[in-house]
Amino acid sequence: MQSKKQAPVKGTVEFINAAIESIRKKGAAFDKLVQDTALDVLDHAHKHNDLDIVNRLIVAMPKGSKGQSLAVWFCKFGKLKPNDTKEKELLATKPLVWNKDAALDRAKAEATPWHSVLKDKPLIEVYDIEAKFAAFMKQVIANKDKVTNPVLLAALQNVQGVVQTAQPANASAE
Repeated sequence: MQSKKQAPVKGTVEFINAAIESIRKKGAAFDKLVQDTALDVLDHAHKHNDLDIVNRLIVAMPKGSKGQSLAVWFCKFGKLKPNDTKEKELLATKPLVWNKDAALDRAKAEATPWHSVLKDKPLIEVYDIEAKFAAFMKQVIANKDKVTNPVLLAALQNVQGVVQTAQPANASAE
């Protein structure tokens, strides 16, 4: 009699490795499913003037699945653009509208993976608070004539000075 191989125990390296492999495989399958569905949706929407089907796909995207990249993909290759309404409830269900000035580019849509349209930022850029503060201060300084609170402007400039003097000697200046 052959013994059944036991499933790895949760929390073990074997369990974690199996989960990572599963995520990799399911992620690749998910990306392909979205690409194939998006192409079908693009064809259907343009053939039948059906904007609802595009918006339903975008709204259906799971959190963390680069749904914005899919929306940008539709705008780039379909005759669509972001809905510029200020009504949040409408934006939640109708993020895209027709763009009469754009053209359908089915060939490029097929050749471009939906998830590649918006690139992920390097992790250090996402979490580098000092770089974010420096970028913010660059905007503040460029628009200081529009700041109506001089005390706030002075406080921000003081904080900027503290941040700059606290940088290690080998840090490169921007």
